[in-house]
Amino acid sequence: MQDMRLALHPAGRLLITFGPPWYAPYGSHMQYFTKVPWVNLLFNEKTVMSVRANFRRDGAKKYEEVDAGLAKMSVGRFERMVSQCGMKVHYKKYECVKGLNFLGRLPGLRELFINHVNCALIAA
Repeated sequence: MQDMRLALHPAGRLLITFGPPWYAPYGSHMQYFTKVPWVNLLFNEKTVMSVRANFRRDGAKKYEEVDAGLAKMSVGRFERMVSQCGMKVHYKKYECVKGLNFLGRLPGLRELFINHVNCALIAA
């Protein structure tokens, strides 16, 4: 995020959008072989990656080794990165599963239900 901040025009904005975050029902991006939500929380990495090997031939043994990589970006981790990057939040919207956006305001549980993150940052 520091590199992106440094590349911005002084009055520029940084727009970030991603989803689903790591702890969302399908944050592991494994729904092409299982419809089980939170598979990355219910089963250990070795088990998930072993089953994944039946569907993908990239040789990945860890989430980080998946083609294009899985950053395991959680909402909390994203918020910590934003607070440390030297920019201010201009706009933030968290979209939750099934449109139940009130779940995004529940401490402790919000990580499990926020499905998409939209954020605009400006120079501090």
